[in-house]
Amino acid sequence: MILFCVPYAGGGKEVFDGVDDLLGPGVEVRVADLPGRGARYGEPLDEDMAGLVARLAEQTGDFAGQPYALFGYSFGAVVAYALAVELEGRGRPPVRLFAGAARAPHLGQGDPVLHTMSDTELVEELRTFEGTTYEVLASPELMAIYLPIIRGDSRVMETYRPAPHRLGCPVTAFGGTRDHRVATADLAAWTHLGGPGSEVRVFEGGHFVLHARRARVWRAVRADLALDAVAPVA
Repeated sequence: MILFCVPYAGGGKEVFDGVDDLLGPGVEVRVADLPGRGARYGEPLDEDMAGLVARLAEQTGDFAGQPYALFGYSFGAVVAYALAVELEGRGRPPVRLFAGAARAPHLGQGDPVLHTMSDTELVEELRTFEGTTYEVLASPELMAIYLPIIRGDSRVMETYRPAPHRLGCPVTAFGGTRDHRVATADLAAWTHLGGPGSEVRVFEGGHFVLHARRARVWRAVRADLALDAVAPVA
């Protein structure tokens, strides 16, 4: 089983460091190779969801004949959904979509709109997410690198306006009890976009339960993937 992961806005492959060990044998973790970060720092960011999905669809080209699931967090959850729609249309559907800490895409992303904020406003909003360290937020040099990526990723997510499309695979949506941006009801709306077996899981914490409840989140993912590995492919 391949698990193809898309990080949150501004994140890169480091978000999923060590996940292979948490999931154990039988799952191969691959992470989306996004422009503007890591080895691809300085490359132009994608302007819209269509461009980003086309890029990621190429990265999944060798999945043919292998079962795979998609995992996305926040910005990454919305991207993973758009990618699932695209790959399903190409006759290569995933066995499951894991969507963390994001409103269901057909609801829109609500307020505030991050990509139109000034740098000062965006930094203050990032403080409320509790996902960026004080050292990074306090460093003008680091924020000069980080903010354009956050703004670009947010633009892709916030300008995406899909018609509701129900995937053939189940969707597991999850988030935190104290996430000020994503209400539990907005998580629950993901179940309308997935097939039988779609569910919602809520963990104690804020927007970044992916880190705060790391072991519990990945244990739940592992359990779902174990079921998907023995389920008949639709």
